[in-house]
Amino acid sequence: MPHTVPLLSFELLDERRLRLVEQKAPVVELLSPGLDDAQLDAAFEPTGLRPSTEARTWWAWSGGVPLDAIEQPNDGSVGPGRHYAEPVKVVELYRSMRATAADAAADAATFASGTERATADWWWQPGWLPITTNGAGTTIACDCSVPDGQPSPMYAVNYGARQNFYQPSAASFGETVQWWIDALDTHAWRYDPDASRWHYDWQIVDRDRQLSGLV
Repeated sequence: MPHTVPLLSFELLDERRLRLVEQKAPVVELLSPGLDDAQLDAAFEPTGLRPSTEARTWWAWSGGVPLDAIEQPNDGSVGPGRHYAEPVKVVELYRSMRATAADAAADAATFASGTERATADWWWQPGWLPITTNGAGTTIACDCSVPDGQPSPMYAVNYGARQNFYQPSAASFGETVQWWIDALDTHAWRYDPDASRWHYDWQIVDRDRQLSGLV
């Protein structure tokens, strides 16, 4: 049977919220209201990107956690190192990743002139919109170059640790969030409210998901 790629939905995000409530993660009390299409278009205009259907769902469900609401480092996270960033912070991260990509391309040009590695777009594609990090130096991005209504492949970008960062790590945003729900269900991701921190038990996580850089 062919693999069905799940699209991100409010139902899936509500399921994840229930798991976060069960684990007493503070993020559930800090999430801001969702944003409508006009607000999202205005927020991401500086990037020149039009958010994909799945990216819109992510911020339509919630606009993220305001920085001034965070008292402890993990207050705004939905998993180990995975902060629910507001669009304004995402725009800053997008610009930073594009600048880093330009530097990487310039370095590559010294030994691979004329190849795709000597272009910034190879290191960070213009359609990649950063969503969060994994807490270990990897930026998780959603491909917004897809047509409306189509799944957005997800990327885990870490130039030093992931040689295949330019290949999708998951087929859709929905698939990624389902993996996150599974990690919460199995307690591979476990929030400790007394210590205000996330615990990550990598031995519980499926190896392919672990290697994806997303979970």
